[in-house]
Amino acid sequence: MFTGDKASARLFCMERDITELKQQQIKLKTSAMLDGSTGLYNKKTSEHMIRQRLGKQSEGQKYALFMIDIDDFKAINDSYGHMEGDAVIAQTALQLKKLFSPADITGRFGGDEFIVFFDEISDRKEIEEKAEKIKEMLRSAGMNVSFSVGIAVSEGRNMTFEVLYKKADSALYATKQRGKDGYTIYTVSEV
Repeated sequence: MFTGDKASARLFCMERDITELKQQQIKLKTSAMLDGSTGLYNKKTSEHMIRQRLGKQSEGQKYALFMIDIDDFKAINDSYGHMEGDAVIAQTALQLKKLFSPADITGRFGGDEFIVFFDEISDRKEIEEKAEKIKEMLRSAGMNVSFSVGIAVSEGRNMTFEVLYKKADSALYATKQRGKDGYTIYTVSEV
């Protein structure tokens, strides 16, 4: 290499393989998105992803938020210990992963509460089928626990996460008030 006056110039290069560093960064980012006990999306990530999907909804598109709560979970921890409680949480997460598509948002919202968000719902019958599948699948896994499910269904634009979450939570509460081990569907009109 030469400079403008034909004198030689020196060039110094340094090369470094950053593959391992990039892999660590990806692993760190992924672990920040997931619940450490279940491998499902954590609350913050679930909420963020649902907000993004709600922002992209088209007119007439139906979507549903399922809140799934393990009935009497405190009694499981008190009677059998926290290790057994953790095993129930892990088994529930595993079964939810098996049941739903990666396109659905499945997360742990904390404690014994899980959420699943669907943005391609055709009708009430499909929602009821999904709710029954959840109960069936969890029972068939040999889990000796019951689950309450609250479901908020909406369609169209302008739905906020807060409204959808509040309605799903109200539906979950109604299920628990009726004796648990069931589901309630709350239909939300546009806001």
